[in-house]
Amino acid sequence: MIYTNGNIEDIKVGNDPIHKIYLGQDLVWQKKQKPLMLEYEIEDLSKNTIVLPFPVPADRIIVWGDGIIEEVHTGFPSHTYLNEGRYTVSIYKEIQSISSSFVAVENREQLRKVISWGDSSLHILSMQNAFINCAGLTSIPNDEYGAFNTVKTFLACFSGCQALSEIPEGLFKHSYHATTFQACFRNCLLLDRIPETLFTNCSKVTDFCWCFYDCQQLRQIPEKLFENCIHATIYERCFHNCNMLSEIPEKLFENCTDVTDFTQCFSSCQSLLSIPGNLFKNNTQVTIFTGCFADCGKLYTIPENLFQNNTQVRFFNSCFIRCVALKGMTPKDEDGGELWEREGKPGYPDSIVCSFCFSRCYDLDNYSEIPEDWK
Repeated sequence: MIYTNGNIEDIKVGNDPIHKIYLGQDLVWQKKQKPLMLEYEIEDLSKNTIVLPFPVPADRIIVWGDGIIEEVHTGFPSHTYLNEGRYTVSIYKEIQSISSSFVAVENREQLRKVISWGDSSLHILSMQNAFINCAGLTSIPNDEYGAFNTVKTFLACFSGCQALSEIPEGLFKHSYHATTFQACFRNCLLLDRIPETLFTNCSKVTDFCWCFYDCQQLRQIPEKLFENCIHATIYERCFHNCNMLSEIPEKLFENCTDVTDFTQCFSSCQSLLSIPGNLFKNNTQVTIFTGCFADCGKLYTIPENLFQNNTQVRFFNSCFIRCVALKGMTPKDEDGGELWEREGKPGYPDSIVCSFCFSRCYDLDNYSEIPEDWK
């Protein structure tokens, strides 16, 4: 039901307002609640309808920012504006899920800012694909009031937000139950830094697959970024194609002792110059290094001890393929043995997939000694 004569009355109780919403003369809802607040821009009256990314039907009161207040119970609520301009849309009562997957491209591009995430009473359970490919989104806030306290997935949440240049430090401050950040910031082309404490309270996360994939302006990774992510198991393509990244902090994965998969984790990091020797020291459960440093064209050396503690690895295929600047020796085991001598030895796998591991690494000092099936 749509009301043109609705209004909101805020009554202060301590530091928090109680929102009273009147539709006509009737008080239809009152609660101490922080709403989700989104800013949209109408630039062309031929495209003057916005669609909110709420696929799940729920009881909502939406203040559209143009004097209209509406009770909505269906998924993907929409609204048509009569004038160009920017509008702040406030959503009360219940959200449940935010997903832009089935929102048209032109509607996604109208979103400019998230002003407030609201609070936990909105019952947001999923942020999967929340703002995927919202190319006009420029700003997101901290989660000040615990709106993400009930969220379990942030899969592809901000993937393709190509105008987003900054992640606020407290974005996941209350994301205690999140288990996946897969592709969360994938293809955020302007993102140049990551706050060190971004995942500090995310101790249940298992999946960082594709998380910062194609963040082409990212220049640095904080050493303590994953410090409390002790249950993380997969970092597949986590930093793939981060072209400006020139170094990796040595203790990045120090506490991530459950990791099993580093497939293409740093592949195509074209500015990467070196790898710290103890990068994988505590990751003794890893079985996959497929393409981990593939196409790192400026990488000039491999630490001798890089894989000494990773005795369970079954996949080294394409690990350093096309690392054409590599010089020095291939990494060795603690006893001085080569990686290709592991297969079948006590304490190592019976078989290792190794194809193209050192392919086109012609300037390695011992390239001629590497077995053909490893290059």
